[in-house]
Amino acid sequence: MLNQENISFPKHDEEIPINVHEAECEIKDGNSLTTDTILIDNEASNKIDTSTSVLHKEIQERADTIIAAEKSSAIHELEILLQEVNEMLSLKYPLDQTSEELQDTLEEVQTVIMKLKCDFDGSTNDFLNENIEDLECNVRSVQLQINESGPPALLKEACANLQSLVAGMKTIYNTHNKSTEITANNALSECTNDAEKSVELLDKISFIKDDRSLDSFISILNGIKDSMKSLKSGFSADAESLIVIGIQVLQNLDHVEDKVFALEKELEEHIKIDVNFRDSIIAAIHSIYGSISNMRGTISSIQKKYMYDNYGEPSDRFLKAIKNVNHILKCDKKKDWKIFAKSLRKVLNHFEDIKFYINFDKTARLPSDSAFTKIILGELRNVLSEVVSQNISDIDKKLMDELEDAVMHVGKILDTMENQTTLEVKEKIPIFKELSVKMFDLTNCIKTLITKSS
Repeated sequence: MLNQENISFPKHDEEIPINVHEAECEIKDGNSLTTDTILIDNEASNKIDTSTSVLHKEIQERADTIIAAEKSSAIHELEILLQEVNEMLSLKYPLDQTSEELQDTLEEVQTVIMKLKCDFDGSTNDFLNENIEDLECNVRSVQLQINESGPPALLKEACANLQSLVAGMKTIYNTHNKSTEITANNALSECTNDAEKSVELLDKISFIKDDRSLDSFISILNGIKDSMKSLKSGFSADAESLIVIGIQVLQNLDHVEDKVFALEKELEEHIKIDVNFRDSIIAAIHSIYGSISNMRGTISSIQKKYMYDNYGEPSDRFLKAIKNVNHILKCDKKKDWKIFAKSLRKVLNHFEDIKFYINFDKTARLPSDSAFTKIILGELRNVLSEVVSQNISDIDKKLMDELEDAVMHVGKILDTMENQTTLEVKEKIPIFKELSVKMFDLTNCIKTLITKSS
């Protein structure tokens, strides 16, 4: 590593003495910069470059280590959650007494799966991807069995299957961890570049303008070119903007594919067209197909990350907040804690349309009546200021301050929405994210203090 003591720099406000006469003489002589001076400067420069490269490598290695630890942690969290499910299913009392907790825990499992899908996006290991998909489907199946009051024996068997899938994922991850990631640094930029190259190839296609037999080709090519320019524009923005216009982008991709199919059909029917013209069209078609594939893959990747960041993680916080309240109920024995848990569950359910919005569901793109959101949040504020406040009033002054902060936060949201008659789902995303942090932090503090005092 480069020793910083060997290099000195003038301070920001320190004057550097310059003898103008000497400098002019040196310039005239042309001998001011000797070979030795240049060699020394180059050596120092090389040392700095080497030091910077080593530093960048260390930073990248640390980042890779953190990412690997997070992925391993997610798999470990799955193991813990499924063990909790297994323990609930092993209890002697009727299943309906634990069905809510079971569902909450399985929903936590689903949020972790969202994280895994995001973390392992771009993995070249098919077994790992298949296991994640199988796990998601099997969890849904178990949730359905619980809703339909399925036999405990079948539920235990299904849970054991989930644990086996996670164990398999863990083995695959530990074996292939270092060789499976092929994540692009800037997928959106790559898509715009691909689209630009495709447009350039389309522009280079030469033909005889007076040849009427090429009219159908020209019409299709112009349509494809316009669509590719539109797609390029769509991928030129950020991830959030792409989610907003996602439905239109997918429709454009479908439209381009249809046009390319039509173009290929025209080529098959016109056997006698100019060879150079044919070859240039085929080259453009290959480029367009590659561009479309890359765009679809990028949209999928962005959806996975956006889904976890804006729905999965906030949902996980709400589920953990509900779990905290259930733990408080066991320690404190005040029955009205259940009212708080139910209110949190209502809020979580209400914001589920965020998931459909990110999945490009057309219905979720329509504005909804803001009254529903106001009612749900109004109930939460009342529960916080009445039920929770009464239950913790004699515990801790700082805790009461945190509760007051949470009440004020919900109040500010309601004040902002006061004059709104409709609410778009994208407007609900920041509300959901911020509220999830407040509720998790509050319930965590209450749980910690009540657990200590019990």
